[in-house]
Amino acid sequence: MLPPALALRKEDAELDARLDAIPAEPEVRREVEDFNARVLKARYTAVDGPPLITMPRDVDETLEAWRDRRTAKLAARQVPRAPEPEPKRRGFFRRRSG
Repeated sequence: MLPPALALRKEDAELDARLDAIPAEPEVRREVEDFNARVLKARYTAVDGPPLITMPRDVDETLEAWRDRRTAKLAARQVPRAPEPEPKRRGFFRRRSG
């Protein structure tokens, strides 16, 4: 078990990846607000161990970054397909008329 300061630092480093797995914006907002509440609680609680350097995240900026990553991810999935080649004509087997 890590001290609270290190646990929050590690969670902060992994938060974007965890948010990217969430499909809906209200859930992302709730997750960021929950993270911020835990950071603020740790700031006002006296604990032994390393100092807390993790800052709360700006919810709107985090949501905007999440939207940008999500849009880029969806755009990468929709790569245009190459046009299919036209079928070759078989002129060799044509019958001669006349």
